[in-house]
Amino acid sequence: MLRISKIFVYVSFTCFGGIVFSQSMEKVNFRAWEDSLIRVRGQVINATGESERALLNEQFMSLLEQVLRLPQSFAFSWDSVRNFTVIAAPDNRLRLFTWALPKPDQSMECYGFIQYHVPEQLVRYPPNIKGKQRAKFIEKHRNFIFPLYDKRAHIDNPTTFIGDHNFWYGAIYYAIVPFELNATTYYALLGWNSNDFFTNQKLIEILHFKNDKPVFGAKVFKDWPPKTEERRPLADYDSPNKSTPRVSRILLNYNKLSTLTLRYDKQIYKVKSEKKDPKTHRAVEEPVENDMIVFNQLIPMDNKMPEIPAFMVPETSLNQGFIYQNYKWVYIPNVEARDKTDKRVIVPHPVKHRDFYLSK
Repeated sequence: MLRISKIFVYVSFTCFGGIVFSQSMEKVNFRAWEDSLIRVRGQVINATGESERALLNEQFMSLLEQVLRLPQSFAFSWDSVRNFTVIAAPDNRLRLFTWALPKPDQSMECYGFIQYHVPEQLVRYPPNIKGKQRAKFIEKHRNFIFPLYDKRAHIDNPTTFIGDHNFWYGAIYYAIVPFELNATTYYALLGWNSNDFFTNQKLIEILHFKNDKPVFGAKVFKDWPPKTEERRPLADYDSPNKSTPRVSRILLNYNKLSTLTLRYDKQIYKVKSEKKDPKTHRAVEEPVENDMIVFNQLIPMDNKMPEIPAFMVPETSLNQGFIYQNYKWVYIPNVEARDKTDKRVIVPHPVKHRDFYLSK
């Protein structure tokens, strides 16, 4: 099986390589490359041993990287991919490719690529180059590729850690939510990973680019973790101490057999108004509709059980959320989320979503 896999990858390089990397060709047959990558990825998934799977995964990464380094690749839709994820930001400047290798302990090791596209007008070029030289310089410096290797095991404090792509907190991303902060575009990434033998994990990662280099994590969350007297989702970092540093990403760990929903859409939450209840003289809460990240509240399987991730399961309702307000993602504990099949629900930023081969 391994020998056949090697032969297939070699054939892929030789058959399509001359087409893709020919300097004389203006158009590239990306559809043929997509088919080849899907097949190689399928071989990775179906490999019988860890060593064989790792070798095939290296070949898959090498193949994908060569395709992504072509300037034209950013315009390709990748709409036939099903065994690795490809998601695009609404601003058409960012694409993320992610996948994972399952491990015997029911966890997984994630891999991926960042494809970052800089608009032509924002490329900084030397003033002394003109004409064709300038065009070549701009084309070379507007497309950036960054490989991603899962470094979760080397990150001591994942909820407060901020780092570049060399220390990536691995995940399979399925949605991108752009937002502005300090005249810079940031991206909230919604993702998932098979955390360990007992738990899965959903997360909200923050990504932005500084000098065209990726930075993961940012102190943009407010009122999280919630006050200890409130029942709340269990995060990897959990302290009642008010001096605890603010988190740079949200991690939600839950029982392996459960399903936690984490998504971005338009929902309703309650805010106190200036009106007073005539009987209680308290402020009346009124519903407000807004775009937000919503998720299930996590509770213990039994009230007598400790609040540790292996025993935490999601409630049926989507009653927790984050809303972007005053340049912060503010935690909202009283969301009244509707079923997504409700016709009134609006998804503000349609994002390409690819199914992953492991169950979430």
